[in-house]
Amino acid sequence: MTFVANFAGFQMFSGARWPSPAVKAIALALALALALASMRPAAAGGEDRLPPEEIAEAIVETDLELPSPAEWFLAFSKVDSARWRKLYREPNAHSVSDRHKAAIALGTLYTDAYIAVEARGVQQVRNVIQDLRVVEKMLGVGDKMQQRTARIADLATAEQWKAIRVELEASMREEALILRQQRDGALATLIPVGALLRTMHAGCSLVQDLELGDTSLALGDVTLVYTLLRDVEALPEETLEERSVRDVRRCLKHLRDCWQDRLEKPVADKVAETYRVLDAVLNSLKD
Repeated sequence: MTFVANFAGFQMFSGARWPSPAVKAIALALALALALASMRPAAAGGEDRLPPEEIAEAIVETDLELPSPAEWFLAFSKVDSARWRKLYREPNAHSVSDRHKAAIALGTLYTDAYIAVEARGVQQVRNVIQDLRVVEKMLGVGDKMQQRTARIADLATAEQWKAIRVELEASMREEALILRQQRDGALATLIPVGALLRTMHAGCSLVQDLELGDTSLALGDVTLVYTLLRDVEALPEETLEERSVRDVRRCLKHLRDCWQDRLEKPVADKVAETYRVLDAVLNSLKD
């Protein structure tokens, strides 16, 4: 299946030209999603797994991978007057009660770190790193990640923001690799899921706070939701029975249905609904 996409509408990320292949990848995913949405009927909600044919239909044939928070924040950095400190969250790592919830929470903390970097918040970066250490210890990777988290904290003190971004992305990848080596592949999968849920949450906040006319930063695209849902659906049955994972599945299905709504709901209403659903699932990690 082949799609022809016009990228002119997505140059808001950079002005006249694309700053990097990563940002172009996000825009390509957006264009592909529009084509996908125009040819698919709305899907029903519910707690059952997606039918195999529906999952297959949601996967566009492309070499693109899920965008990392680093790629999203490259797009966010092009937005003027963003009030990053308004997006700070209260520390809650000590309330994480199980390893599956911890893996999702770990991903959200990586996004919190990116937000602190955009805000140039030295102390906030250090606060997030402290929370990262708590969750890493719960996942059994604290000792192996200790040097890297210490380096990120030192870089924050030195206000080396570009270097911190590089370290954060490398750290998240290393963390997932260690978990897979420990035969905790399900936990490794949940880290980027948590990171992207929190990133979309931040994007919705930016769109609403600044009343942006282009709302693509709020969600990215519905294809991203399908891909996240596909990854979650592929987890083992025992993992899918965990409450935190059930909450994430329910959230992703809600977002899928919201953005494929055939009732022509105003986009601003969809952004507000997306924020509400994401906020609820993120708050559930504190329970």
